[in-house]
Amino acid sequence: MKQGFFEQLGLEVTKTSRPSSSRSGPPRRSSNLTKKENETCEDCGLYKTCQSPKMPPTGKGEKGILIVAEAPGKTEDEEGIQLIGKSGHYLRTALEDLGADLDRDFWKTNAVICRPPDNRTPTPKELRICRENLLNTIEVYQPKVVVLIGQPAFDSYLGPRLVGRIKNVPYSSWVGMTIPDQETGRWICPLYHPSYLLRLQNEGRRDREEQEDKVLAAMYRRQLQRIIDLADEPVPTLDYGDIQTTDDEATAIEWIKAEMAEQPRWLTFDYETTGLKPHRAGHGIRVVSFCDGVKTRAFKNTMETGKWWAKLLQSCDENHTGVIAHHMSFEEMWSMEILGTKLDMKCRWDTMLGAHIIDNKRSCGLKFLVYTKFGVLGYDQDVDYYIETKKQGEDNDSCNSFNRIDEADQKKLLRYGAEDSFFTYKIFLDQYETFKKDPHTGRGAAFFFESVGSLARMQQNGVCVDMDELKSVKTKITRRLECIKDRIDSSPEVKKWDGLTAFNFKSGPQLSHLLYDIMGIEVKKKTGLDKASTDEEALEKIDADIPMVHDIVDYRHWSKVLTTYLGQYEREVMNGLLHANFGLGNVDTFRSSSFDPNLQNVPKRDEQVKNLIRSIIRPRPGHRIIEYDYKALEVSIAGCVFRDPNWLSYCRDTSKDMHRDTAIEILYLTDEYGMPWEGIEKKIAKQVRQASKNGFVFPSVYGSSGKSAAAGMWEQLPDDIKRHLRVHIGIKDLEGFTKRMIAYEKDYWGVRYPIYDKNRRDLFKSYEKKGYIEQVTGFRCYGPMSFMQVVNYPVQGPASHVKLKTLSEVSQRIVDEKKDILPIMEIHDSMLFDVNPDDEAWLDETVRYHGMEKVAQDWKWIIVPLLLEKERSEVDGTWAVMNGCGYLGGGRE
Repeated sequence: MKQGFFEQLGLEVTKTSRPSSSRSGPPRRSSNLTKKENETCEDCGLYKTCQSPKMPPTGKGEKGILIVAEAPGKTEDEEGIQLIGKSGHYLRTALEDLGADLDRDFWKTNAVICRPPDNRTPTPKELRICRENLLNTIEVYQPKVVVLIGQPAFDSYLGPRLVGRIKNVPYSSWVGMTIPDQETGRWICPLYHPSYLLRLQNEGRRDREEQEDKVLAAMYRRQLQRIIDLADEPVPTLDYGDIQTTDDEATAIEWIKAEMAEQPRWLTFDYETTGLKPHRAGHGIRVVSFCDGVKTRAFKNTMETGKWWAKLLQSCDENHTGVIAHHMSFEEMWSMEILGTKLDMKCRWDTMLGAHIIDNKRSCGLKFLVYTKFGVLGYDQDVDYYIETKKQGEDNDSCNSFNRIDEADQKKLLRYGAEDSFFTYKIFLDQYETFKKDPHTGRGAAFFFESVGSLARMQQNGVCVDMDELKSVKTKITRRLECIKDRIDSSPEVKKWDGLTAFNFKSGPQLSHLLYDIMGIEVKKKTGLDKASTDEEALEKIDADIPMVHDIVDYRHWSKVLTTYLGQYEREVMNGLLHANFGLGNVDTFRSSSFDPNLQNVPKRDEQVKNLIRSIIRPRPGHRIIEYDYKALEVSIAGCVFRDPNWLSYCRDTSKDMHRDTAIEILYLTDEYGMPWEGIEKKIAKQVRQASKNGFVFPSVYGSSGKSAAAGMWEQLPDDIKRHLRVHIGIKDLEGFTKRMIAYEKDYWGVRYPIYDKNRRDLFKSYEKKGYIEQVTGFRCYGPMSFMQVVNYPVQGPASHVKLKTLSEVSQRIVDEKKDILPIMEIHDSMLFDVNPDDEAWLDETVRYHGMEKVAQDWKWIIVPLLLEKERSEVDGTWAVMNGCGYLGGGRE
C-alpha cells in the first residue's frame, strides 16, 4: 500500500475476541462418506498380495504427532515399518536436520495399510475401505497434530468432509497449511509426499531449473518445523460473538439505521443472490449481511430494505467508513444493477485479492480461507447446493441463469450469509496486520484495492453486441462446417474404413485406427497412455499430404470458433450487452484476467477468425470504439527491471528495432550472406520480424533457451528465408537451425545483453535463498518456480500493472468530468473505450497524460519512454474495422 496508508486513513480496527468457549450456533453435521454397505477387507483384497498385511502403526509419538502416508512401499512391506524406503529416508533426514526423530517423536501409519502391487497409488475404493482403520488409529492415539503426506492420505482423511465449493480446491493449495480443525480439536497439516520431491530431483531438467528443487526442499523443512512447533500449541477456539438474523423488514431497517448512526470504522458486507450476474430481469439480492467487528447481522432483502441499505453504502464515504467484501467486484456489480448505487468509497478492501497478494500460489476462496485459518468446515453445506445449482430448464453454462436459492431454508440461508460476513471480517483483520507489517505487499494491496472498482464498472458497462451479425456469422460457420464434413465423409480415405458402424471422424479411437492401422501412417506423437495421438499437433506432423487430414484440422478449428468463442458470447449477452468479468485474483503473476467469457482470448494471428469475432462488437449508437495499445510494453518493462544498457538503448531510441536486428543476426540477413534486410519484400520482412519477436526475443525474455525456442521460430519462418538459410548458410532443416539458435543464444546474452543476463541469474540466486521474488509494483511471487518463471514474473506483472493504473485513473477522470465515454475492455496491452466523438480529443490527451507521463512520475522505476498507439472504428462501425491513428503525442511513426 501507499507509504503510511493505514496512518493516512486515520482508522482504527475493532478486533473480534477469541475467548476459550467453543463455537456457538447450531451444530454442523458432518457429511462423511462412509464405506458402502458391507464393504470389508475382502472387497479390497490387498492383504492377500503383500508380506505385511494390515500393517499396524509404529513409532513412540513422544511429540503427539501422527504422520499418515499413502501406503506401504516395497521396503516397508518387507520390514513391516512405515517410511523406511527412499521416501522415508528423505523425510527422516529432513527431520533429523530439525532435531527430531521420526520413530521417537511421531506415530506413523498409512491411509491404506496394505501394499498395493508395484507400489501403485491406492484406488478410491481402497482408500474408502481402509478409512475406518485410519479413524480408529486417530481415536486410539489421540494425536495433537495429524500430518497428511500426499494426496491419497489427504483424500482419505479430509476428502469425505469437504462439501460445497471447497471440494474443487487443488491439493497444491492445501500443502503447507496448518489447519486448527474445530470439529476434532487438532491440527491438520497436509504436505507433499517425499516421493514427489524425489521425482523432481530425478527428472533431469536443465541445470538452472534444478534449483527449483532446492527451494522446494527448503520450504518442506520450514513446513516440518512449523508442524513440530504446533505440538506445543493448543488449537484456538472460536467465538462467533453477537450474530443475529431476521426476515422481518422493520427489524432489518432498524439495524441499518443503527449502523449508519454508529459510523463504524470498517464494515464487511455480503450478498446472497439469485445468480452470478444481475442483468437478466428477475434477478435479485435475497440476503444482505454485514459485520463491523462487534456485531454481525443478516436480513432478508426487500425493496424497502434495499433502499435503506443503498443509503448506508452511500453514507460510508461521507463517514470515512472502509468497506470490505470478499470479491468486491461481485458485490459492487450487484449494488449498481439491483440497488442503483455505486461504491465510490475512498477506502475499500477486497479480502479475496488480499489473500491472493499474500500468497499467489494458493486458492483464495472464502470457504478455503475459513477452514485453513479458523478450522471451520461445512458451514455452507445446507445452502451451497441451492446457490450453485441452476433452476430446471436454465442454461448450466450461462452466468445469467437463475440458481435455486429461493428453495433454500430461509433461516439457514440467513445464518450462512451472516457467517460469510463474520468470517470475511476476521480474514480482513489478519490481512490488515499482515500488510501493515509488510510495506512492500501493502503497497501492492492498496493499488489493487483502488483499481478493482474500475474493473467492476467496466464489467457493468458491458460491450455492445450486434446479435443479428452474431447469428449471421454463426450461420456462415455452420455452413462451412457442413461442407467440410461432406468432404471428409466422401474422401477416399474414409472409404477404406473397416468398422461395423459408419466412420465418425470426431471419434479419436476411430480416427486413430483409420490413420495408423488401416492407412499405415507413422505415429509421430503419443498420448500419456502411450496410445497414438490424433490431436491437432499429431495431425499436423503427418508427412503425407492428405486432404482429409487437413479437413479434419480445419473442422476442429472452425468448430472451436463456433462453440468456444461465439457460443460463449451468445450465452452471456443480455439485452444486447456482454458483461464479461475482469479480475485480478486468478493469475500467479498478478496480471489481470477475463472470464465468462474470456475477451482476452480472441485470436490475434488468425485474421479471418479475429475479424469475424470482432465484427459482432459495436459501439453505442453515434459512438466509435477507440483502442489504445502499449507498444513493446513488456520489452520496455524488462529494460526497467533488469537495466541492461544495451537493452535500454532499444527502449529509448525509437529509431531502433530490437526484433528486426535480432532477426538479421539469427538469419544472416546481410549483404555478406546474399540477402540484405533492405532487399526483402515488405510482407516477408514483417513475417520475419514477427518470427524473431515471438520465436526468440519474447521466449528468451521469459527464460526459454535457444534450443527450446528453435522449433517455434523455425515454424514461423517464410519459405524464402528457409531457402536462403539452406543455399547461403547450409542450414537445411530444424536440426541445423537448432544448432544455430544454441550458438546465437550464447552471443545474445554473453555479448549483446550481458548485464541483463547477469541480473536475471542474480535474481535466481536470490530466489533460491528467499523462496520468492518481488515485483516493483508491490507484489511477491512465491516458489516453487522454474527459472523461466523467476525471470518472467518480475516483467509480466508490472507490465500489466502499467495498463491497469492508466485504465483505473482514466476511468475515474471520465466519471469525475462526466464524459460520454465508457471503458469496455482491456485486452493484453490494450484499453478499449466506447466514445462519443465529441469527447475523443479529451480522451486522447487524458490517456496520453496518465499512460505515458503521470505513470512515470508516480513510478520512478520506469526509466524508459512508454508508447501508446491509437486505433479507432468508424462512428457506428465495428471492432473488426479499425483505422490506425498513430502514436499519442506524436511518438514513433
